[in-house]
Amino acid sequence: MSTLRLRLNKARELLEAKDKELNESTKKTERLEKTCKILQRQMAQLRGNYAKQSHELAAEIQAARTRNLRRKGAIGILPTLDKNTPREPQEPSLAEETDTEKQRAVRERSKCVSWADATVPGTTHQASASKNPREMELIEEGTACFGPCRLFKNSLGDWTKITTTACGCDFFEYSNTDVRWLCCDRSIQVYYYGVVGATVISLANGRTIRYFNDGQIEIYRLSGEISRFDSVTSQRCETMLDENGSRYVEIFDCAGYCLRMWDGGHSSERFNERSSPRGHPEDRYVYNHSNVEPEWVEPDFCARRCPDGSLKIKFSHVMVGSLKISV
Repeated sequence: MSTLRLRLNKARELLEAKDKELNESTKKTERLEKTCKILQRQMAQLRGNYAKQSHELAAEIQAARTRNLRRKGAIGILPTLDKNTPREPQEPSLAEETDTEKQRAVRERSKCVSWADATVPGTTHQASASKNPREMELIEEGTACFGPCRLFKNSLGDWTKITTTACGCDFFEYSNTDVRWLCCDRSIQVYYYGVVGATVISLANGRTIRYFNDGQIEIYRLSGEISRFDSVTSQRCETMLDENGSRYVEIFDCAGYCLRMWDGGHSSERFNERSSPRGHPEDRYVYNHSNVEPEWVEPDFCARRCPDGSLKIKFSHVMVGSLKISV
C-alpha cells in the first residue's frame, strides 16, 4: 500500500506540474496573440501613413517639375527625365491667364512713372516666398554604381536619391536612413526602416515578411495566418487555419516539443519530422533544419533562418536576398 501511495503522490505532483506548465503556455500564447494583433494594427497604420506620404510627395514633385519632364513607366512616386520627348500642348490655367492679363496691363500702361508700379515686384516676391519648403526639386543627375541616378532635394535639407538598375529595378535612398527597393515587375518591394531597425518585404499577393535587427521574424498572410519566430526564446509560433476554416495555434520550442491548441482542446507532442505541412491548402510547409533553423517553403518564396540569426529569402523568379543582424 505504501508503494502505491508513493506512486500516486508522484503521479499527482507530475500532473500538477504539467497543468501548471500548460497554464503558463496558454497564458503565453494569449500574450503572443495579443502582440500579433497589435503588430498587425501598427503595420496597417504604417502602410496607411506610407501611402499617404507617397501620394503627397508625388503631387508635390509633379507640381514642381518643369514641362520637359515626362513620366517614363511606373517607377513609383517620381517621374523620369526625358529631354527628347516633345511637350504636349496644355490649356492655360486660371492662374496663368491672370498673370498674362496683369503683364499685358503693365505693358499697356503709359510711360509715366508712378509709385503704383513698384508693387508689381513685391507681388512676385510674395508668390515665391509662399512656396512649400517640402517640395522636392531635381538637383543633379549622374551615373552611380548600379546605373543612372537622380537626386531630389527640398529647402529643408531632405533629399531622395533614385537609382535605376540595368534590369529595370528602382533603388530609393532617403535622407532619414530609409532604403527602398522595387523590383522591375513591381511584384516585390523591400523597405528598410533605418530608425526602427526593421525590414518589411511586401509581395503582390498580399503576404508580408518582417525582419527585425534582433533576429525576430514575422510572416503575415491575407487569410489571417501568421508565422512568428522569437529570437529571444527561440520559439516558433504558427497561427493557422485547417480545411474547415477553424483556427489553431502551434508553438515549437528549441527542445523539440510542439504544443498545439485549438478551440476546446490542446495537445503536446515531440516533433522529429524534418518537414511538416502547415495550414490549408497544403501547398506550403515548414522544413526544420534544426529546432532553431526553420525554413518556410511556400509557392512564391522560401524564407530560412540561418544559425547566425540572418534570414535568407529566395523568390521563385526574382532574386535571392540575405538579411543580416546588425545590433
